[in-house]
Amino acid sequence: MPRVRGWLESLVSSPSVSLPGHPTGPVHATADLVSAQFREAGADLVEIIDIPGGHPLVRARLHGPPDAPTVVLYAHYDVQPATERQSWATDPWTLREGDDGRWYGRGVADDKSGVAMHLAAVALLRDAPPVSLEIIIEGEEETCSHLGSVIDRTRAAEADAIVVADLGPPRVGIPALTTSLRGVAACTVEVRTLEHDVHSGQLGGVAPDALQALIMTLSSLYGPDGAVDIPGLTTDITTTPDRGTDLGGGAAWARRAAAVLPGAGLLAEADFLDRLSSGPAITVIGLDVPRPAEASNVVLARAGAKLSLRTAPRADAGAELAVLAEFLRSRCPSWATVTVDAVRAAPGWTARRGGRLRDLARVALEETYGSSVLELGSGVSIPAVRLLERTAPRAELILWGPQDTERANIHGADESLNPDELARMITAQVAFLASITRHEAGIRATRKEA
Repeated sequence: MPRVRGWLESLVSSPSVSLPGHPTGPVHATADLVSAQFREAGADLVEIIDIPGGHPLVRARLHGPPDAPTVVLYAHYDVQPATERQSWATDPWTLREGDDGRWYGRGVADDKSGVAMHLAAVALLRDAPPVSLEIIIEGEEETCSHLGSVIDRTRAAEADAIVVADLGPPRVGIPALTTSLRGVAACTVEVRTLEHDVHSGQLGGVAPDALQALIMTLSSLYGPDGAVDIPGLTTDITTTPDRGTDLGGGAAWARRAAAVLPGAGLLAEADFLDRLSSGPAITVIGLDVPRPAEASNVVLARAGAKLSLRTAPRADAGAELAVLAEFLRSRCPSWATVTVDAVRAAPGWTARRGGRLRDLARVALEETYGSSVLELGSGVSIPAVRLLERTAPRAELILWGPQDTERANIHGADESLNPDELARMITAQVAFLASITRHEAGIRATRKEA
């Protein structure tokens, strides 16, 4: 694994935060780095596709035998911010090995581990590739993606299989395939009451307080148990997790994964797996109000928030966002004005039943891990999945990766990766790609029939 660690050390050191308001230079530098790594790994073709108004896409190609099946390998190199408020134990932009053997750093799991998986596939198969690999490494998965505007500049439409390495098992050592993803949407909420802030002693209790109105509006989103309580939002149990699989003590696993404090509790216990995969969930991910250190004795004229909505896999994310927006408008107190603006909406995904290549992926996992494979829905959202499915409608999608939910803490402080899990997933992915050639005749026959 020294070579893989070297790739990840370089990738983690490049702060490729793609969200608006962050410098774009590091994102472009990371695209250059990823393209250089794929050249070094042995790709036949590597190019950077610039996206007007967005961040670059890295495309690579490893040519297999004539008429060999084509497999798209997808991952992303952009990451979430690592803020001071998160209180990282060490520098988030330096890969560090902890006393527990895990590798720490922003993006080491999400999703530079996926980039490393695909780099390893190229390096290990370069001398005799069993299939043709079309590699797509996106730089905008964490923000508003423009992948659809340039997907036709790749050969994704030729794919027989699409492998998305941006997920992982519930905990280390459990081989897993993802069968569904929630959709994602976001909006901003702004409440206004006054032309300007006024003295809270002179007019407090009479002047309408924008922050009070915002708090009242946001609190109406949830029932007494903390669950979303909005009529019209969809709940869709598309995947029933394997109840016989040990996640480490049932709800106790969820408590560990979420790092729940003593004295605090989960919002769901017996049905937590269904709640995670079926949606909906609403999280207040930002507040536009004074920080305590900046606070003064005034009634606020305006206050704002940004909300993230996770939707059921089969729900229309745009329609769900419209339901949320109308609910917010209806629950804002009559003595305040509210504006709700949509930011983004991306659909979820549900795997098609059956599939020859999915069976091969399952066998590759079973042989690598020596245990049965868990298939379950994931609460995360990957907008590129539906786009890739539409681009190559005959292709089978394989969603996996080394990001163990219990410990990886992606998007949070001290994000980490178990290197043994990464090694197992590299082995499984290469075994899966090699096994496809044994079924090439069946794949081609299926295409002719179609």
